[in-house]
Amino acid sequence: MDKTASTSKLNIDFQQLLSEVNTIVESYERVADATGENFNIFSILRMESKEEQTHSRFIAELLNPKGRHAMGGEFLKLFFQVILDENSNEGAEKWSNLIDTDVCDKAEVDTEHYCGKVDSKAKTGGKIDILIRLNGDCVMIENKVYADEQQYQLERYHNFSKNGKLLFLTLNGDESKYHKSFKKYTPISYSSTICRWLELCIQASSTKPILRESIVQYLNLVKKLTHQNTNKAMAQNICQKILETENNRNAFISIVRAQGEVRKNFLEKKVIPRIEKVSKILNDLRRNSGDPELKLKLNTSSFLEHDSSWKSFSIKSDCLPDGMKITFELGVSKGFRNFLFGLSLEESGFYWKNPEKVKLYKEELALNGFDLSNNKWWIARKKFDKYENWENWETLFSLDSDDFERDLQEKIQLLLDVSETVFGEFKT
Repeated sequence: MDKTASTSKLNIDFQQLLSEVNTIVESYERVADATGENFNIFSILRMESKEEQTHSRFIAELLNPKGRHAMGGEFLKLFFQVILDENSNEGAEKWSNLIDTDVCDKAEVDTEHYCGKVDSKAKTGGKIDILIRLNGDCVMIENKVYADEQQYQLERYHNFSKNGKLLFLTLNGDESKYHKSFKKYTPISYSSTICRWLELCIQASSTKPILRESIVQYLNLVKKLTHQNTNKAMAQNICQKILETENNRNAFISIVRAQGEVRKNFLEKKVIPRIEKVSKILNDLRRNSGDPELKLKLNTSSFLEHDSSWKSFSIKSDCLPDGMKITFELGVSKGFRNFLFGLSLEESGFYWKNPEKVKLYKEELALNGFDLSNNKWWIARKKFDKYENWENWETLFSLDSDDFERDLQEKIQLLLDVSETVFGEFKT
């Protein structure tokens, strides 16, 4: 078979596989709509990626034997069992002695436990996300969903209790990027550890329907964040269809290999035009009211590259002081995650030359719920929660929507209003 015929056949196989998978998905979607399975309170309240407010608190509540679940230490014991199962080859003894009903029932669980002012030199201090005290021992959990690590963070917590057990919880069980030589911690993951534990919790709470369904919703959220299918039966049917024939398997390989190009083309052809459209809409409104125009700056090439360390777009206007801009940024060195927005600076010197101006902006932005930044480039910023993780395909595809345009326009207008209020104060 020549190359042209081979490509043509692969395209036919590709289209057929997509059509068959789509039929499977549609059938399960009809069931999900009928049963209310798609209703998820965490997603509706836009709490999906809030580490402290959502994940640490929910996990800690289940781990707490005095929690409102009224299950005593059962969930905590199941948690330690999963940790033991995943680390049976090393340190089994240090976890096995905690799998005791009496020990777990008497445990104390705390969130955001303050262990002193941060001292980078001594490597002490900070706030431990989840602290569990039990049987003269303690377990510390550092929880990272999308936020970056702080320097020496794990070492600081280890120094708080050198005989304690330190767990580093990330979406996929990553090693610490700041602790190459420090190994006195155990990596655990949402994708495996937390999912397995929640499934056990669901089984254990079978006679408590409200509790069970609350955990089911949280498990579905975790699976969404870790790119897992929430419907096992549907996933199995899709898997069977892919593995059914060699043609289907080859078509699936082609899909997997094309992921990077799909994301890049989607951003270039769907998302960037919407960003440009919002800029034009705002300029039309401002032109009609006699306000200064906005200047959109978007470095397309770096914005589209997975490994680019600077993926952002910014907006300048005469209603902003020289050297200041509205910025939207994917705040990770690699990938498409942690979508932030706020006011930033074009040169770090502005921060030190204009402390009173910066202070006014910080005060006004803090009143509007922005996080004040010690970063010399940012005045204040916050997460664009609804669209924070572009590596999640559902989130990425939701950028090609009128909702995204409205939300983006709303954020830009908020920052313009703040700036015009403050800029007016120090211009007069």
